[in-house]
Amino acid sequence: MAKVPRISDFIVSMLPPSLSALFEGFDGSQSAYSALARKLEPALAELPEVRVALLASCTVEVVKSFLLVEGARRGLRFTIWCGPYGQIEQQVLDAGSEFYSFKPDVVFVLARLEDWAGGELQSFATERDALRQSLVKRAQQVAQALRRHSAASLLWSAYATPRLPGVEGAPGLFGAGSLAAFATILNGETAVAIEAVPDARLFDLPAVVASCGEKRWHDERMSFLARMPFSGEGFAVLGASLARAIRALRVPPRKCLVLDLDNTMWGGVIGEAGLGGVKLGDTFPGNAHQALQKAAKALRSRGVLLAIASKNNREEALEAIERHPDMLLRPADFSAMEIHWEDKATSLRRIAKALNIGTDALVFVDDNPAEREWVRQQMPEVAVIELPKSVAGYAAAIEDSEWFDAAVVTQDDAKRAAMMSQQAERQALQESSGSLEDYLAALQMRVQAGPVNAETMERVVQLLAKTNQFNLTTRRHSRADLEQMLGEGAVAVWMRVADKFGDNGLIGVVIGVPEGDVWRVDSLLLSCRVIGRGLETALLGLLARQAASRGGRVLMGEFVPSDRNQQTKELYARHGFEPKGEDGQFWTKALEPLENFAIPAYLDLSYDE
Repeated sequence: MAKVPRISDFIVSMLPPSLSALFEGFDGSQSAYSALARKLEPALAELPEVRVALLASCTVEVVKSFLLVEGARRGLRFTIWCGPYGQIEQQVLDAGSEFYSFKPDVVFVLARLEDWAGGELQSFATERDALRQSLVKRAQQVAQALRRHSAASLLWSAYATPRLPGVEGAPGLFGAGSLAAFATILNGETAVAIEAVPDARLFDLPAVVASCGEKRWHDERMSFLARMPFSGEGFAVLGASLARAIRALRVPPRKCLVLDLDNTMWGGVIGEAGLGGVKLGDTFPGNAHQALQKAAKALRSRGVLLAIASKNNREEALEAIERHPDMLLRPADFSAMEIHWEDKATSLRRIAKALNIGTDALVFVDDNPAEREWVRQQMPEVAVIELPKSVAGYAAAIEDSEWFDAAVVTQDDAKRAAMMSQQAERQALQESSGSLEDYLAALQMRVQAGPVNAETMERVVQLLAKTNQFNLTTRRHSRADLEQMLGEGAVAVWMRVADKFGDNGLIGVVIGVPEGDVWRVDSLLLSCRVIGRGLETALLGLLARQAASRGGRVLMGEFVPSDRNQQTKELYARHGFEPKGEDGQFWTKALEPLENFAIPAYLDLSYDE
C-alpha cells in the first residue's frame, strides 16, 4: 500500500517525548498503522481526550487504528466507539441506545448512497426529485434527533458517486441525468439541511476519495465478503482526513503566516538579480512562486494575518513588493514586515509583539533549511512548515499543513486583516494624543451589545476558544455548553465595537451565572486588539444591570490564572471588588447602587434586547 499523506512532522515533535519517540521509523504502511496503534493506546493519557462515535451504513471498524494514530499525531487522544453497520437511524433515534451511553464529543456519520437509498437508487433517473427530497429529510431528521439528545459535534459524510453498474440512467455518465450529477445536487441540499442544525457540518468524502484515487479507494472483494467496501489505503486516507477534520473542530487555527522573500515569495535574490531579475510570472518557476502567493492571499481572505521575515535590504525588497508587475501580494496585504539583516527568531518575536499575539500563533515559511532549523531551536512553539525541495510543492505544503484549518470562518474572521491596518492608524492617534483620556475620546467609539443568540453564537464560541490574554478564567465553553447554561438561567452578553477608523467586530463577551442572589462572572474576555480602552468596565456594567434586573444583589468576579492572562489579575481590584478568601480567585461587589458600575462616558453604547 502507498504511504498516506502525512501532517507536518512538527506536530509530532510537539508531543511528549515518550509519544513522539513511538513515531520514529513509522512508514505510513497499513501494517505500521496497526502496530503503532497498539503501542500508542496505553501511552496516550497525557493528551486531551476526544470521544469519537462512528456510525455507518457499511463496516468501518478497520478505520479505528488509522484514526487513533492520526489523532495522536495531531496531539489528541481519540476514544473510539463504532456502531453496528446499517444502524445509523436506530442508534440516533433511540435515546437509550448504546451510542448515547458512549457520550461522544464528535459523531461521524457515513451513509453510503448505495446503502442509504437502497433499491430506490435503481430507478433514480425517473424518481430523482422524490428520492433526493427523501434522502435530505432523513439526514436532517438524524441530525435533529442527535441534537435533542447530545451536545456532540456532527460530521455528516457527503455522498461519493456510487459504483452501480446497470442502474437506470447510468448511461448518462457525463450528463445531468448521471449518478455523479445526482450526488452533487444531493450533497448541496444535504449541506444546507445539516448545517441548519447547530454544530453540524458536511464532511467532504468525495474529496477524500479523489485524493486516494477511485480505483485504490474501493475493495470489491471485501465489499461482498464483509460489507467493507474500502481498501486498506482507503481506510488510511479516511482516517487521516477525519482526524484532520476533528482537529479543526477542537483546536483553534493559528493566526499569522510569516513568509520569507528571496526564493520563497519570488525566485532569486532581489539584492543580486534586481527588480527585473526575480522570477515571477506565467512560466516555471515564477508561476510556482505565484501559486504560493495565491495560497497566502486565500488565507488572508479567511482572516489569517500575513507578515514578512526576510534578511534583505529593505528598500530593494519593498520596491519588488510595490512595483513588480507579477506580484500578487502588495504592502497592504501584510500586517507586519521585518526586513533587515537580523536573525529570523528576532523578527518573529517582533512580529508577534507588533500584532499583539503570542509567538505560538505564528506559522513560518522559509525555503532555507538552516533558517527553518534555527527557528525550531530558538522558538519551538512556532509552527515551521517543512518545504519540499522543489518550489512546485510550496503552495501545497502551506495548504496541507493544517495549521490554519478552521471549522467555521465568521465575517469577523474575514475582516481581520483590514482591522489590523486600522489598528496602525489607532496607534498613530494614541501617540499623538496628549493623554489616554484624550485618545479614548478621540476614537469616537460606538459600542453595540446584546444577549447572545443564534446569530452571534458562533462568534462568541470562537472567542471563548481562542482568547488567551484578556480572559479572566480561560474557560472553553462549547456551543452546547453555552446553550445549556443559558437554558439554566445564565446571562451572556456580547459586545461589538466600531470607531472612527473602522469596525473592530464582535470583540467581547461576559457570562454571568446566578447562584442565589449572587451572580458569578463565569467568563469575561476581550479580543487583544481592543485592550486598554475601558471596554472591560462596560462589560461589567452591562452584566451588573442584567443581574440586578433578575434579583441579584452581589456580583462575584472570578480570576483563574493561566500563563497568558496575568494582565487581568488586578481587574477586579481596580473596579472596587473586595477579595473573598486569600487565594485571589473570587472577588465580590454589591450591585446596589448600580452607579458603582458606571459605563465610561466616552463610549456611545446601545443595547439590543
